Amino acid sequence: LSDAAQKILEMRGHYKRLVKLVKVEDLMSRNVVSASPEESLSSALARMKKYRIHQMPVVDNGEYKGMLLLKQLVTKKIEPTKSKCGHFTVPTGSLRKTISVEDAAQAMINSGLRALPVIHDNEIVGILSESDLMKVASSNKKVEDVMSECEYASISDNVGKVRKIMTYR
Repeated sequence: LSDAAQKILEMRGHYKRLVKLVKVEDLMSRNVVSASPEESLSSALARMKKYRIHQMPVVDNGEYKGMLLLKQLVTKKIEPTKSKCGHFTVPTGSLRKTISVEDAAQAMINSGLRALPVIHDNEIVGILSESDLMKVASSNKKVEDVMSECEYASISDNVGKVRKIMTYR
């Protein structure tokens, strides 16, 4: 290997070790936009739009109760002005501020969510999103190295084919 190639490999090794040292508290957003269980859904949705967020923690007297998920709210027939956030709160996992971002990324992938709350002493102290994690993502990989194969079904496919795709892929 050339000296330049050797140097690059050394730098990659240092980068990987550094990422393992970065903790959730180093990347999390501390100014958490949240809702209360008794707040109207229309009010919470307005703030989600204003801050361009797809998930909002629901907090009652400082205690994390769960998350409002925009993708679930837009698929329901509800009257936002008459509905309370507490009725649409989804329980989620949470993160500790002292865990590594590597472990946090794995937890987020396992949850299927775009963000997770950071809890310390039973209080929400931050939120970690996919965008926060991208700040430490290695940029030397090609998209083809991390992308997954796209599976799809057409309107003419039968349920058996769809079940097979969902089960075995």
